[in-house]
Amino acid sequence: MPVEEFILNKTLNIFPNPLRHGNDITVSFGSLITVKASLYSITGKKIFQVNIENQDRKVINLTNLVNGVYMLKIEKGEALVTRKIVIMK
Repeated sequence: MPVEEFILNKTLNIFPNPLRHGNDITVSFGSLITVKASLYSITGKKIFQVNIENQDRKVINLTNLVNGVYMLKIEKGEALVTRKIVIMK
């Protein structure tokens, strides 16, 4: 495991998860970072992708998504971390 991946895995925080109220989740990195974030359905379909540049957190609006399980993939160089996102509105 690359050092960047180890650090990203330890510092990445996503809340609220599960999302029960509202439409936004916050992805927090613990420090300023530039990454690519992609959200996938449980069947592997890419829902969206966003580049996050020099930020320590990003608010992501999930208004258009139905209840279910999604996978959020965060990439920084060769480092890759995936987290499960649950929507239960």
